Amino acid sequence: MTIVQDAWRRGQNVTVHGWIYSLADGLLHDRGLAVAAPEPTPPDYRRFH
Repeated sequence: MTIVQDAWRRGQNVTVHGWIYSLADGLLHDRGLAVAAPEPTPPDYRRFH
């Protein structure tokens, strides 16, 4: 997560998507999560505030 946060701090456009690979069916499942800025990131996961 620090690599992404450093990129955000430099003004780079980075979006983290919440996809999970299922061993049960071998498919990627979209969890409906996309974070494109540090503000919605929970405080416990932030390196800078």
